Amino acid sequence: VVHWLMKKFNIPLTVLSHLGGHSAKRTHRAPPDEHGNPVPIGFLIMKTLKDYIDSTLSNQITVRTGTTVTRLLQRTDFRTGVKCIYGVEYRIRADSASKEKETLEADAVILTTGGFGCDRTNNGVMSKYRPDLLGFPTTCGDFAVGDGVLMGQEIGAELVDMDKVQLHPTGFIDPKNPGNPTKFLAPEAIRGSGAILVNQKGERFVNELDLRSVVSKGIIDNCAEYEGTNSKFAWCIMNKATQFLFGDKVLDFYKDRLGLFSVATDLADIASITGCPLNTLMKTINEYADAEQQGICKKTRKVVFPSSISVNDREFLIARVTPSIHYCMGGLNINAAAEVQEIIPGKVVGSHRHIRRLFAAGEVTGGVHGNNRLGGNSLLECVVFGRIAGFRAAALNQREGFDSGCLKEEEWTLVDLREVRNTDDKYGRNTREYRFNLNGSLQKTGLKVGQFIAIRGEMDGEMLTGYYSPITRPDDEGVIGILCRPDYKGGPIVKLLQYIRPGCILEREKNPEIWFLGWWNWGFTYASDF
Repeated sequence: VVHWLMKKFNIPLTVLSHLGGHSAKRTHRAPPDEHGNPVPIGFLIMKTLKDYIDSTLSNQITVRTGTTVTRLLQRTDFRTGVKCIYGVEYRIRADSASKEKETLEADAVILTTGGFGCDRTNNGVMSKYRPDLLGFPTTCGDFAVGDGVLMGQEIGAELVDMDKVQLHPTGFIDPKNPGNPTKFLAPEAIRGSGAILVNQKGERFVNELDLRSVVSKGIIDNCAEYEGTNSKFAWCIMNKATQFLFGDKVLDFYKDRLGLFSVATDLADIASITGCPLNTLMKTINEYADAEQQGICKKTRKVVFPSSISVNDREFLIARVTPSIHYCMGGLNINAAAEVQEIIPGKVVGSHRHIRRLFAAGEVTGGVHGNNRLGGNSLLECVVFGRIAGFRAAALNQREGFDSGCLKEEEWTLVDLREVRNTDDKYGRNTREYRFNLNGSLQKTGLKVGQFIAIRGEMDGEMLTGYYSPITRPDDEGVIGILCRPDYKGGPIVKLLQYIRPGCILEREKNPEIWFLGWWNWGFTYASDF
């Protein structure tokens, strides 16, 4: 998707940044503009895509603002229990006092409503899953109350990882309004540029570039509460070198427009503002400088030092930062095609199925990031799964294959790789499952138990072919899976399978095309798990 954004929309993701928890620079950003002003990458992506809609797709896409979706419209096949979404119910926000609601029917619904990081209600989502965090401030907007998660749950969608809520270690405390429960985020790139954190004693206590969870815990365990609040806070110190690396123009916004930084001439000035003992501050800075020279801080195990700092430096900026609710890793369970999942009760084979015509992307989903999201992965997730959801929603109305199946005997069908799964003891540790998207999201293969498929693709001028029995069920929609060995025992086709990556068909000029041959009967009944 990085290349897609760069090539299709000319978004210059050419700068690599080092954020907390990363072992190397891996977060793509845009360079400063022609005037030297920094370019916020999230805003740039959204503005570019919005401008594209307004200029190129204005006759195809209607954007409705000032509305609140209240319910997903659902039908259920009572014979099979399969659920299907056919639109939404909504209310015009200006008429919120009115009980009048409108409906909008659609071929598909994609939920992108965000998480629940700003839900402070006593009976809300946060209080149910993480009541211990209700007293923490948040960097999330007031829209992030989990309404999309609840709408999905109402129709039976599975929720996953709902207790996984991220504290970002550096939400700015505004000295003019320290009790405000909503904080401006002190970007990860501040610490990624070399800022250090000290407690009220003037001591460093954590690797500033460690995982967000580790840095947040370090502040909670080693720092005092800010006066008049229940928030533990640390002092964030930036010298001139760090300020330059981060970007003076961005700092001007936080310092001059928002008043979140204080200016200090030297270490003595920092001691006066913070109340930290000057001797301790000098010792802390000297120890940090020595650690940089040695390549490791033995106290915090820090090994990356983006910029140097010295007791002789001048023109510091200092800020008060506190752990704040920032991101919810939990939400609606989706599969690799961004389809919202529900649990199938009592099933021996296959415990989940997708809710027809319902997709989701972004923070409303769960299970993508594990216990704690790495910095930089949120925008990436939005683009990756948003793009997948759009493609699969657009493929819903391909009617061919709904009844008879989309794979035809001795005809080749172009497909794209959805995902690669490592297998367990059920299939063997030395095998992998390759899942391919069918062209239509609701299409079925048309295969019967005991029928095989052929797969082929060209690589380095050689056409490679393999034969497999699918391990997905015949009635699975939009997907077919095969099981194979990824080593030399898997045959020549393994060279191709080792090369391709999920979504490869979307970049046809760079990746091999993958084809399926409709069924291949071997003249015997295959003992399958279907």
